[in-house]
Amino acid sequence: KTDGLSKTNLSDLVEWSHAGPNNVGGRTRALAVDVRDPNIVFAGGVSGGIWKSTNKGGDFSWQLKTKTDQLFQISYLAQDTRSGHQDTWYAATGEYDHSGNVNGSAFLRGGGLYKSIDNGESWELLPKPEDDPTAWDQPLDYVSKIDVSSTTGSTFISSHGFGIFKSTDEGNSFNLV
Repeated sequence: KTDGLSKTNLSDLVEWSHAGPNNVGGRTRALAVDVRDPNIVFAGGVSGGIWKSTNKGGDFSWQLKTKTDQLFQISYLAQDTRSGHQDTWYAATGEYDHSGNVNGSAFLRGGGLYKSIDNGESWELLPKPEDDPTAWDQPLDYVSKIDVSSTTGSTFISSHGFGIFKSTDEGNSFNLV
């Protein structure tokens, strides 16, 4: 609803309640709903990994989908919504300058992008350049957003400190745009 001066956000109309998981740290930074089935919901925690629910996020339905040896710093989730490609999902990692830390700013360095081709059941790290794990030296260290074109499937990422990048090969390589 718009009155010319303000807008009502549809999220204000949704009732939220805690549904877990409650046995892992990390605030939820990413939330996505499968375009084919609103019962399938994904949540990404800044230090909690990727979780999947098949009953709209109801109690005791969340399952951890990232492996224990994968990065848990999830910052964004996106689905390829083109017909025949909806089982493909991307997850960004890394959060630059979260100021909610008690001691001031916190940097949760990422390590690339994850991709799922089985509707979020498993996630694999996409190819990336070798980098120094102790330095902020490449675009995939802090990715704040992913968008997948609904017409071409091109994948775009917003990389803190480096710019906007585009992939035309399903995330296998990116070029600065």
